[in-house]
Amino acid sequence: SSSSSSSYALTVKSTKLQVPVCRKPIRTSTPTMMAATAQGTGLETIRVDGTYNDTWKMKQVADMIRTGALGVIPTDTSYAYVCALSNRKGITRIYDLKHLSGTRKPMSLMCLDLSMAQQYTLLQNKALFKMMKDALPGPYTFILPSTNEVPRVLLEHKLHKKTWKRREVGIRIPDNEYCLELVRLLGEPLLVSTAVTDEDDVDDEDEIIPVPVPHAFSPSNCAASISETWASQLDFVVDSGPLPLEKSTVINCTVIPYEVIREGKGSIDILDMVD
Repeated sequence: SSSSSSSYALTVKSTKLQVPVCRKPIRTSTPTMMAATAQGTGLETIRVDGTYNDTWKMKQVADMIRTGALGVIPTDTSYAYVCALSNRKGITRIYDLKHLSGTRKPMSLMCLDLSMAQQYTLLQNKALFKMMKDALPGPYTFILPSTNEVPRVLLEHKLHKKTWKRREVGIRIPDNEYCLELVRLLGEPLLVSTAVTDEDDVDDEDEIIPVPVPHAFSPSNCAASISETWASQLDFVVDSGPLPLEKSTVINCTVIPYEVIREGKGSIDILDMVD
């Protein structure tokens, strides 16, 4: 609409069309990696068919996460690293995998519903609540003020406390039954961050990236590529096959008017609800 286009200025970064194949990345082996390959990495692979007739397999995944496991699961946009929100070591491992140690880059909480999200964030008004209720489950990340329930390790880095502190957190409620069943079984949010391989650039939340063609794929959307790259650093992978190359739409709800940080799969027309 005219109101939304005047309120939200979007910058689009050009991207190259990617060939729809699932490729394994070329990676130089280190002694540690070769030893892990020789001895067996212990990486657990749980294959699902994407029809949601096998959501019962999430019980095995939930059991691993309860014991402190870090792994990769499919979402409604791409594959993502996940661990339990209460797993401080797992949170640090995700930071290390994404090369985010010491940065102020936000991560998100994957919740079952808005009731769970409200335990960790401040939904400031009825209009915001209604917008999120209509948009979720869906391919959105809403950045909201955090409550004291969010672990401090997410809000300040132990080596950089004097440099920055964060007072907000992203909320994801994906339209994916594997994700929702997993959170339901755990009874707590998952910390979630987009999975990458050596062939991918680390996600830049400050740039708005256009949605590519529906059937384009990248290494980070192929479980086999992720397993190949990070086998020695992950505990499990839920493999749903190649996924379309898509990202969630990120909306910062801590400022007025709300700010589109990244335009992705989710339509920004939902902002018309709060104009």
